[in-house]
Amino acid sequence: MRKKKKIVSKPIETENIVEKVEEKKVEKVEKKPVIVKKQEPVKIINAISVIIPACNNAENTKKLVEELILQKVKYYPETEIIVVENNSTEDMSFLDNYKEIKVVHEKEGGVSHARNVGLDMARGEYIAFIDNDDFVDRSYLCELYVAMRKTKCDWCLMSWKTDGNATLIKDVPAEPLKVQWGCIYYCYNRRIINDKRFDEKLNVGEDIEWLYRVITPETKGAVLPRTLYYYSWVNNENSLSHRFNRGEIPRERQ
Repeated sequence: MRKKKKIVSKPIETENIVEKVEEKKVEKVEKKPVIVKKQEPVKIINAISVIIPACNNAENTKKLVEELILQKVKYYPETEIIVVENNSTEDMSFLDNYKEIKVVHEKEGGVSHARNVGLDMARGEYIAFIDNDDFVDRSYLCELYVAMRKTKCDWCLMSWKTDGNATLIKDVPAEPLKVQWGCIYYCYNRRIINDKRFDEKLNVGEDIEWLYRVITPETKGAVLPRTLYYYSWVNNENSLSHRFNRGEIPRERQ
């Protein structure tokens, strides 16, 4: 019977393993921490920001701005008056002489672009729009501010007058946009606007498209039965609606 050969296992040499591993180690590169610059939040002020797109009609624009400045100084100094002048062929440089307002001169874009620029600038808790060919009552700022603060509403619909014909709103309508679909007849709490902006591709109907996204069934409304806004249409042949009806401008921008 053959004897099994005894297999003697050789011991594993470990003395140089650590040294070899250390040699293969990749030198660590210290990563510098990425510093993210913190953006300062917009400081909201307890006031109304009035946004006025202005294209030509210098005479009425001057009259409107001076009326708002008078109300601002008399009632609410914190009020923001933002005038966004764009594509005017008339001389509108007089706007730069008023220290009480903020003025931006834009070379491109229409009324929707101007309103969007104003919204990006606005710091007021409440937002209102006025067209520069219209006018407002002397108690405009006072009554809007009191109504918004007192009712704690999301939006307030004011009564208006068109070329001498008054429309008085006495009760909060169940469907406000069927009563009035112009953005200039409302005052808004900025929380319902948030980042919603006007569609700059539209030349006509941008109001109603934007309003349907802002004044939703979940929002709370109030009304002011006193006439605060004076809309000029019949005697304003250069208004957007007149020019659209004459076929001078398309519904959408190219």
